[in-house]
Amino acid sequence: MKALWEREDAAINGLNAALGVILLISPSLLNFSVAPIATGTAVTGGIIIAMVAFAAFMRLLEWEEWVNLTTGLCVMFAPWLFEFAGMNSAAWTHTIIGLTVSALASVELWRLHGPPPPRVI
Repeated sequence: MKALWEREDAAINGLNAALGVILLISPSLLNFSVAPIATGTAVTGGIIIAMVAFAAFMRLLEWEEWVNLTTGLCVMFAPWLFEFAGMNSAAWTHTIIGLTVSALASVELWRLHGPPPPRVI
C-alpha cells in the first residue's frame, strides 16, 4: 500500500474530521434527536468518519479511504434505507455529509492510484 504525505491530504482529512463531528452533533443541533434511527445513524456514521480521518492524519493508507467511502455511501442512503426521509433536517444532513465524505474519499483513492496509463494505438 502506498502512503501519501502531502498538504492536500491533511486538508481533506481535516474536512472529513469536521464533517464527522458535525454529523455526530447534528441530532442535537437540528432537533432530530427524537428520532432514534436517524440519531443512531448520525452518531455512528459521525464517529466512524471522524475516527478514520484522525487516524489518517498519522498515516494515510488505502483502507482508510475505502472505509470513508463505504461509510459516506451508507450515511448518504440511510434516510431511504431506514425510512426517515420524511424528516427533512435529518435526511438533508445525512445526504449532504454522506455525499461529501464519499466524494472526498473518491478523490483520495484517485490520488493513491493515479490516472490510468495512456493507451497506445
